[in-house]
Formats: sequence, structure tokens, C-alpha cells
Amino acid sequence: MTNKCELEEIARNTLAAYTEAHRSFLGENLMEGIKGLIDPSALRRARDAIKSLSQPLPQFPFVGLQDISRAMSREMATISKAIQTAIPQALLQTIEQMARRHEKTDREFAAIITRAKWPMVWHIPARATDEIVLEYNKGTLPWNRFRAELDKLLVAYHDEKLIKEIVSDWHDIGFVKRRTMILRDAVDAHIKGLYTLSIPVFLISIEGLIADALGIGRQIKTKRLKRSLECRKYGQRKSRMHKAGMRYVRHRIYQSWFRGDPIPDQPNRHAILHGQDTAYPDEVMSLKAVLAVDNVIRHFSSVG
Repeated sequence: MTNKCELEEIARNTLAAYTEAHRSFLGENLMEGIKGLIDPSALRRARDAIKSLSQPLPQFPFVGLQDISRAMSREMATISKAIQTAIPQALLQTIEQMARRHEKTDREFAAIITRAKWPMVWHIPARATDEIVLEYNKGTLPWNRFRAELDKLLVAYHDEKLIKEIVSDWHDIGFVKRRTMILRDAVDAHIKGLYTLSIPVFLISIEGLIADALGIGRQIKTKRLKRSLECRKYGQRKSRMHKAGMRYVRHRIYQSWFRGDPIPDQPNRHAILHGQDTAYPDEVMSLKAVLAVDNVIRHFSSVG
């Protein structure tokens, strides 16, 4: 099944490619060539066709051709088929070459985010992920210092505006609709710094979202819940970034925990909702819970 989130992203970004492509990456000559090659009306038709496959397009800021190539590397075959009639072949080949160049960076970024114990982060520009990978590979900072700086960077980047944009993408997805008010209130609590309220609501919402996405009206056993988060289910072909997002939910949010065990350093559903972890209120923990929900919604909206 087509990954709807990726199709939406490519449609949005393509429309603005010729005006916001990164000049430092492409060079002025190619930039001018792109302006002459793209037919904006054809691109809008492609956008409308893609939109009909999915939910209404959220109004995210356009982020340029570099991010188009990054998105294409994740869903190359599907994206190429969707837009090949709207974009000249020469430009499409250029984007594909750029996408292949970024594929290695995406794999490294997913590995770094996993090691740093974060859900997959989808909403930062390609240039930022490149810089994170570059700094990591330099090895100039000890791991604990690097991880602390990464935490600060991700918190700073996910400001109120971006958080609201992320959440606006959830509300029109079918299996999310009946939880819209709950998730909106949890997001408001996060923005206001009320992490004692935001984190538990996000954690309990994950199981409900999975049940609704699968059409299950009874309690889901943890073993089945974890299986539903495996990217090989439903015949999905997922990138390492998708897999990293689901791995976080399975192994961090739903990490096995029993009374008497050490308290996890992540927003663990069992430790928090069974009342043992009382030190969880923290901005980093709350943002991880927001992004965990975002990864779950992405996972199921791409197969539903």
C-alpha cells in the first residue's frame, strides 16, 4: 500500500522546489535550469492526484529539493511512478541521484537516533540531519555530551508552531478522528509544560490508536500489539527510518517492566501508568511521547 505521508510530503515539496532548492547544494546554474523545466500547473495536477489517494494536505512550510530527494530515497518506486508524468525526466533523474546520495546519511541518522533513545524524527530538514550525522562521525564529543546536545537541539527545533503542524496532520486520518480532542488536549499540556498530564495521555493513546487502526474492539494483548508494530506486517516495505520509529515504540514504550525493576529512562508505559515512575515529568520525555504517537500514526496510516 502506498505510504500516504511520504506521497503528501513529496507533493508539497515538489511544488516549491524551483524556488526553495538549496542553492549551496545545487548551484546557481541548476537552480536556473529547474525554473525553466518545471511546469507548475502539471505539478498541481500531480498534487491533486496524490491528494485523492490520501487525506487533505496539511499546510507545512516547503523545504526544498534536498528534502524531496530525501523523501524519494524512502519510497523511490512509488514516488517516481506518482510524479513521472509531471516532472521532466532530466529533473527526475537529478532528484533520484540526490536521493541515492542521501540514502547512506538516512541510515546513519536512524542509527544515531536509535542509539540516543529517540523515536524517529521526521520533521527536521535534511540539512539538519546531515549536520547531526557529520558531528557524530567527527567523534569530537564524548557520546554522553553528544547525546545531551542532541536532546537540546531536538527540543529547541520542536517548538510550539512545529508541534501544532505535526498534530494538524493527524486529525483527518480516519482511525485518529475519535481521539482528536484527547490528543489536542495532551498537546496543549505539552506546550504549556504540564508534562505530568501530557505524557500519560500520549502513552495510553498509543494502544487505542493501534486498536482503532486494526479495527479491534477488545483488549489487545501486548504480544499482538508489538507484532502489529513490525514493519514486515501487511506486506510493507519500510525504510530504516520507519523501522527505527517502530522499534522505539516496541522496545522503549512497551519495554517489559515489573515492580522492583529499575525505572527506565524512557517514557515507559508500564512504569508510568502503574504509578511506579513518578520522576517522568520532563520536556524531553514528553516530546518523545509526542513523536512516538506520530510514528504510530504514520505506521498505520500507510497501511490503512
